[in-house]
Parts: sequence; structure tokens; C-alpha cells
Amino acid sequence: MELKPGYKETKVGVIPEAWKESSVGEMGEVVTGKALAVHAPGKLRPYLRTKNVFDGRIDIDDVLTMPMTDEQFAHFRVQRGDVLLNEGQSLDFLHYFCGDASNPQALNETEALRITFYKAVATFVRAYADIAQNLTEAGYSDTEASALKKDVEFYGDTRNAIKRHSGEELDIKPYEADMRHLLNTYVQADSAEDLGSLNALSLTDLIINTGIHDAIAKKLNEKGKLTRNAIAEGIINNVRKTIIREQLTDPKFYEEMSKLLEDLIKQRRQDAATYEQFLKDAEALVRRLGQKHSVSGVPAVLYGHPEAIVLYRNLPSGPGENADEQEQLAALALKIDHTMREKAPSGWKGDPSPIGQAPRRAS
Repeated sequence: MELKPGYKETKVGVIPEAWKESSVGEMGEVVTGKALAVHAPGKLRPYLRTKNVFDGRIDIDDVLTMPMTDEQFAHFRVQRGDVLLNEGQSLDFLHYFCGDASNPQALNETEALRITFYKAVATFVRAYADIAQNLTEAGYSDTEASALKKDVEFYGDTRNAIKRHSGEELDIKPYEADMRHLLNTYVQADSAEDLGSLNALSLTDLIINTGIHDAIAKKLNEKGKLTRNAIAEGIINNVRKTIIREQLTDPKFYEEMSKLLEDLIKQRRQDAATYEQFLKDAEALVRRLGQKHSVSGVPAVLYGHPEAIVLYRNLPSGPGENADEQEQLAALALKIDHTMREKAPSGWKGDPSPIGQAPRRAS
């Protein structure tokens, strides 16, 4: 796909021709944040955490304080025109744990990082739960206890964001049933809706059930912190994860879906200005993904036989253009399906014996 007129390809992606690339240091002074120090000298001053900073706005309803001298406060004070760059749930942060969504191997290549992070956060949350009722006795001041609770909440939220961005939320859930309970008990309880049907649905299922905008608001970006790029990459990752998870159940169908996903990625890369069009096309792809057992282009004799339809699509000869060949292939698919259902020995799958290795051939 060619670039639209007026745009150019750069190291940072497709941008308008009138724009130029510059480093952050070239655009202004870079000031790093101040580390939390509850016993430092100075007056108590408000400070911004990652959870206070959103895309296009700052939330000051929950601001903590820490000691700062007048000189430090003047140095770190946020002023009009400043640009705030955060790690938490930013696209760079998600890239670190999930890779670039345009790379088909990214999720596999970064899987070890995610697993390590999931385990580390789980250990941290469980350790906090063990001592949460006795922080004062353990030597924590009220300020330190509050900061520790906020850290647990932040890492819990970040962990959830990574799981959703990578499409692994439902894969991990059965192995850590206590995590949500601990966070609800000691940090912040989820709403009843979150604890109910939403948690039982993958992002792709939710898109099919509610539409893509509601799915983004209720699951992928429920905290409202993600940029449009991060949302787009999260959708791509979830579609790719569904394809990877299900591809062996219907290789031909998911091969086609994989090609459509790559087309969607190319469109997004080369036409960055049309976010709403990307969402529209992504929703169409997800809905098509959900029509796995569609009978479109399938001989009528296979209607009501979803497993035979999968066989029909994936037999070596493949559905041809000739109607007679299609009918013959459909008959063979039905015969194989019938043989598997009616003549396969009990427990044959995984049986290494000659009798158990496969059912008798269709006749």
C-alpha cells in the first residue's frame, strides 16, 4: 500500500511531510522525576504519580505529598507547556513486555518477560496482603503505608494492562484465582460488573458482543490511560493471540484471518491519521473471526456439520471451482466426520498401539 500524498516514512513511523524528527533533548530541557523520600528535609509538597497522568489530562483527585525544599520544589514544579512522559501503561512500557504488534513473533519472543513480571507482581501482592493489617507494627508510617498501598495498586493495574494488551487475560486467570480477591480486599474493589460477565470474556468476544468502542472502554482501556496507538496495538495483539490459540482447529480459516490481520497492520502503519477507520476495520475482522463456522461458500450438504466444514476446508485437494468436485469433497468430509464419531475406538487419541493410533479408514 502506497503512502497517502503529503505523508512520509520516518524512523518514528508515517508523519506529515511538513513535520520533522527531533529528539526530546533538542526540543527542550529534560528533567527527571524526584524519587520518593518520606523522611527528607523540607515542607510537604504535592507530587504527581504515573496514575495521575492521563492522555491529554491530569487527575488531581488523588495526589500524595512528600518533603521538598524550596529549591527542589522550584526545580521539579510542573509548568504550563511542560510535556510529561511516563512509563506506566505507555506504549513503550507495553512494547517492552509485548513487543511491536506488527511483528508476528513479538508475543512469543517476549513471553518470558511477561511471565517473570506476572510472578513478581503476584509475589509482591501476596507479601503485602500478609502484612497489610499490621503495617504500623512493622514500622511503617502512615505516609509510607499509603505509598506502599499505591504501589501495590499500580503494579496490579499494570499487570492487568499487560495481560489485556497481550491477549493473555483468560490464559492466566485459572492459575491465579486468589490475585483478584487479594487486590479487592486490600487495595480497591472492582465493580460488580467487572467481577461478573466482563471478566469471563476475551477482548475479541467482547467486541463481538458490545461493539469495539464499548469493548475498549470496558476492558482494554478501562482506566482511560492508553493512547490511541496503545489501544490499536492491544487490539492487534488480541486478534493475533486468538489466531495463534485456535489455528490448529481450522488451519485454512485462520491462515486467511492472519493475512487479513497483516493487511490491517499495513493499513494502520501507512495511514496513521484514520484511527476511527482502523477501529471500524478491526471490528469487521473480529466479527469475521467470530464466524468460524460460517457456511458461506460451503455446499448445502454440510450445513449443520461444523466439524465436517473444517475438514472440507482443510482436505489436501481443497475446495475447487468445479461444483462436482466440491460435492465429492463435501461427501468425503462427511464420511471422515462420521467415521471419527462412530468407529473410532474409545480412548484412541494418544494411544501408541497400532490399533489406537487411528480409527479405521472411511469406507
